[in-house]
Amino acid sequence: MHFNDLPRGVPNTTAYSDQAPRALWVDPDEVASHSNWQYDAGKIFLGKSGEQTIGIKDDRHLLTIAGSRAGKGTSAIVPNLLLYTGSVVVIDPKGENARLTAERRGYGRGIADGGLKQDVFVIDPFGVSNVDDQYLAGFNPLADLNPVGDDFIDECDAIADALVVQEGKP
Repeated sequence: MHFNDLPRGVPNTTAYSDQAPRALWVDPDEVASHSNWQYDAGKIFLGKSGEQTIGIKDDRHLLTIAGSRAGKGTSAIVPNLLLYTGSVVVIDPKGENARLTAERRGYGRGIADGGLKQDVFVIDPFGVSNVDDQYLAGFNPLADLNPVGDDFIDECDAIADALVVQEGKP
């Protein structure tokens, strides 16, 4: 099979007629030479093709999926958290991404390029992220309950369901 035989997003269209984030295979040489794919500030960093850094401008959700130890963090997540100037929400149970990027996204103390000066909130209930206390935040689901509200019992029930894991249920 040759590269040009791979399926493209819409039948009978070329890579040049497509705008990201359309689903298609693109010849690496075309990606490296086309200005739509060249990385600059405000784009999501995708990687490199030769010496050309590749990026995509999109404000929609991004999901990174790969097997354990496949390099998701070092090749995709951490570089984007260090470079991307837009807002992000990161689910980081081990605290690794927060530990490596919170200061850069925040004030940038001790970082040559400085910080992005963004508000950074790290919810770390198990104390694993080891970030500066200034970035630590919390969330109390009980704080928004209204004891005299019509939905008070239902809201308490929903919180209890989320907190209590029943074993042995299918």
